Amino acid sequence: MEQVLVNSVGELFAVLSKLSEPTASQSSPFVILRDRCAWDACGLSGILGLDDELMLKNASIVDTPTPTPKLESMQLVAQQLKDSKASVIVAIGGGTAIDIAKGAAWLSSGGTLSTKPQVETQLPKIVAVPTTAGTGSEATHFAVCWDGNRKHSLADVRLRPAYAIVDASLQKYTPASITATSGLDALCQCLESLWSQNATEESRKYGTEGAQLALQHLKTAVTAPTPEARAAMSRAAYLSGCAINITKTTTAHALSYAITHDYKVPHGFAVALTCPQCLELRVQRGVNGGVTPVGTDSVCELIGGDNPVAKFRALVAACGGPTRLRDVGVGEADLPALATRVNTERLRNDTLSPTSDDLVAILQASY
Repeated sequence: MEQVLVNSVGELFAVLSKLSEPTASQSSPFVILRDRCAWDACGLSGILGLDDELMLKNASIVDTPTPTPKLESMQLVAQQLKDSKASVIVAIGGGTAIDIAKGAAWLSSGGTLSTKPQVETQLPKIVAVPTTAGTGSEATHFAVCWDGNRKHSLADVRLRPAYAIVDASLQKYTPASITATSGLDALCQCLESLWSQNATEESRKYGTEGAQLALQHLKTAVTAPTPEARAAMSRAAYLSGCAINITKTTTAHALSYAITHDYKVPHGFAVALTCPQCLELRVQRGVNGGVTPVGTDSVCELIGGDNPVAKFRALVAACGGPTRLRDVGVGEADLPALATRVNTERLRNDTLSPTSDDLVAILQASY
């Protein structure tokens, strides 16, 4: 589905007017799912004019039930969609809010964790309004769903938001730590898209531009934010989503999920802990007389310098992120077990084609 990109949150209701018209059977033509902290910090009630009686009459406003995209949260919001007979859901927040909205649209249309909605079923349209610059979920056709300790991925072209409203002014009050972990996630997504088995000319264009923006502006956005840096990171995050919408992510993401789950490491930091060593292993393949995996040279060139691995780690440190697994409480004895809990679907996307021994080596070098 073709997506429309809009650059001002002030255009939200103009967008909604194109997507939804109230009818006699609809008590609410759209649902707003919001991250309440981001909503209040940005003053969105005033910006969007939600004091307007007609607008309140036509909207159901729901706060994100959990800080991660859990199945029970998606079920709650799906029920709201059903009860209100809404055909549009607006997600305002970070990747969690957007993924919950996607999951709610999926479940409300008959989908489950193991089955898709019927092909002929039209899912509620999604309007994504990110308030962080990271996951790029506003540009992708998939969502993460946690059911207890199990991570599931929902994927369908109907889950790609019809509109992405990417307005950097919504990040004005984003804490530095969130800017850092979100921005590193976006950067890693861009880099991983370049060495994915599924890379295309289009995805390389998105990944290259996004990586250039993040490498140039992330440190400033974290340590001394300016409107220019915020806008650049918003663009980088969106482009990272466009890139992995085609390629999906690879080894660094595959290793990150267990690190986040077991050690409560924010997702972007967890990915950045092993991404430089994934690059180092790729470089060593060529140095040792093997074939350098596709995409390696492009990533090295983008990062630049005599030692791109060290330069990447220096950027993480400058943003206040951990650079070693030991820094987040991982024990050396834990590494072999972590290597077995990798997401194999993400591994298959990587031109590195890492073995079990490779995964242990990446973790040991990251320790």
